[in-house]
Amino acid sequence: MNTRILIIIVSGVLLLLGTASTALLYFNNKSKSDQATENSSDSGDFEDGSKDEETDETNQEYYGSSTYGACDCGCDCVVDGCNGEICRSKDEEGISTICSIPDKPLPSDLGYSCICKDSKCQWTK
Repeated sequence: MNTRILIIIVSGVLLLLGTASTALLYFNNKSKSDQATENSSDSGDFEDGSKDEETDETNQEYYGSSTYGACDCGCDCVVDGCNGEICRSKDEEGISTICSIPDKPLPSDLGYSCICKDSKCQWTK
């Protein structure tokens, strides 16, 4: 068999294997993510039993959360995240989130604003 043909065949097989393994990794991670979502409860508990004390992960009305970072005025609060779903203090480290199409409306779509309330940055109507 010609060496050139053999190289093309081997390259094609490797390409197919790489594509298949990438797809398997994606669906495996998606399955774990979906399972974690199903296992989470309204109380803010995570799979490992810990609680999320820093952010509001229990909101059922919109896709978003508040970090409740310290603030003195509305100017201390900023919107963050790929979709603009995070309300945080400007003094906190920036938050990067996965860019995805939310299954619920964003806080701003429902008339919420990221403001300083009770000295904490949070989504409020």
